[in-house]
Amino acid sequence: MTFTKRDFLAATAAGFCLSAALPASAHRAARTETEVTLYEDGRIDIIHLMHTDDTQRALYETGLLEKPDLLSLKARAKAALYVSEHFAIFANDKAIELELIGAEIEGHNYYIYQQGRTNASLEQLAIEASMLRELIDTQTNSVNIKANRQTYSLDFKNRDGRKTIVS
Repeated sequence: MTFTKRDFLAATAAGFCLSAALPASAHRAARTETEVTLYEDGRIDIIHLMHTDDTQRALYETGLLEKPDLLSLKARAKAALYVSEHFAIFANDKAIELELIGAEIEGHNYYIYQQGRTNASLEQLAIEASMLRELIDTQTNSVNIKANRQTYSLDFKNRDGRKTIVS
């Protein structure tokens, strides 16, 4: 049996299609995404998005969770309280009181919701976001601030401290 150029191309294309269908095993970065929305009336809405596996493993290893599982209400509450203790917004160097609204799991994502209020201007605000950074060496926390029809982004990694929104 001889292979023609056409047979070779067909086999190569079939092999490529099969390999493309296999699941990728790329490394997922340890990252938390936070969206802060500042409204003209002073309201602040905050949504933290964390990967469930990273969060439950890290909080279990510190002893905060009894097992590496965020399915129970008690575990989600403990994790949400941890996040609320490691995220802050400051106005003129004074912490704005943020209320923990709730938390939920959707697929592999863990969401934590907070609210607050301030009369400070955007230029007077600063943020600290240390969630999981003391527990996972490669952890990065990305905070996107939506205000005045614009989006400002801050990335926190290593030992980064408080950062101003507008410099």
